[in-house]
Amino acid sequence: MKTHFLRVGLQIVAVTILFAACGALSSIHELSTFPNRFDPIFPIPFALLCALLWMRSIIGAFAFSLMIVVWLTSSSAAFFVGMSSHSFLHPGVVGGLPGSLGLVLCAAICYPSLFSLRHFAIGALVGSLAGLAFEPWSKAYMSAVGSSAPRGDPPWAAFALWETAVGTYLYAICARRMRRPHDGDPHEEPQQVDGTQTLFSASKGDSSSS
Repeated sequence: MKTHFLRVGLQIVAVTILFAACGALSSIHELSTFPNRFDPIFPIPFALLCALLWMRSIIGAFAFSLMIVVWLTSSSAAFFVGMSSHSFLHPGVVGGLPGSLGLVLCAAICYPSLFSLRHFAIGALVGSLAGLAFEPWSKAYMSAVGSSAPRGDPPWAAFALWETAVGTYLYAICARRMRRPHDGDPHEEPQQVDGTQTLFSASKGDSSSS
């Protein structure tokens, strides 16, 4: 049992690092013109990492495409609703809330057991809180609108933090559906459910069969 929890903990840490690196690298590469122009290929690395980690099924291809739509929709909401005027409607939260809800929906498409109020509520909370990381940048940006003051660098760190928080949450809830112990023996090896497997469970299965 202790070995199982240790392995799961190490997997979560590894996934967190992967999403942090993905968010940082893609943000630095793709956000050079943000927010004047949002590169539509920006969400692709995040969606690819999700597909590699826990959407390894045919229906995962549909969820992958839907993730791109969710990203572009939430980013548009953050800019056109949250930053459309000086009323300052907390764009990180305005975009982060529907973005996280949409991504939980993508996960639930792959794993129907995730269609629950609890998973969507926690996802919304994670996305909203992570969206607060955009506050310093968005306040500086709004204060510079209409003036000659520089608007600073794009919010690379905020995007990376949001991707890390939401991506890790998605993996955690999906991993619980994909690698769940048998009901009879708590020491028995976890099994995959819902017809899909994680990158880690697939790798372990390949090594066991060899």
